[in-house]
Amino acid sequence: MTHEKRRTERIAIKIPVSVLLLDDETGAVLAGPVQGEARNFSPMGLALSLTNIKIDNYHLFFTCQDNPSHILKIGIVLPDDFETTISIPGRPVWYDRDKEFPEEKRALLGIEFLLKPNDQVIKKLSKELAAAVEGPTNWWQKKIF
Repeated sequence: MTHEKRRTERIAIKIPVSVLLLDDETGAVLAGPVQGEARNFSPMGLALSLTNIKIDNYHLFFTCQDNPSHILKIGIVLPDDFETTISIPGRPVWYDRDKEFPEEKRALLGIEFLLKPNDQVIKKLSKELAAAVEGPTNWWQKKIF
């Protein structure tokens, strides 16, 4: 039997994201953007599915591990507002092969946000994603709203 070690509850989602590799000290974009999909979200971080773990000559996981000033900037388009993109800095904490798509060589990447869970950006994103996941509960809400 396995014991759940997550610090906060996850919200299962499937929304498109874009990922940039940045040098946090200079603000320079080192690589990207690359498109991916967020699989789950919590105020502490999220899981990403990416078509490739390497962008240009950079391995997204190992580059950030080797150099503390290298971080990822995750751009998340809000589900109910396609014109608003929320950008959150993060650091990869794990990666694995995405087994949901065995025919493709996709990577799963666990991201820990560099913003605190009580930051206004994280609170707004949590609220928006929770509302999008809950959605209408009755047939008439689905038809009317």
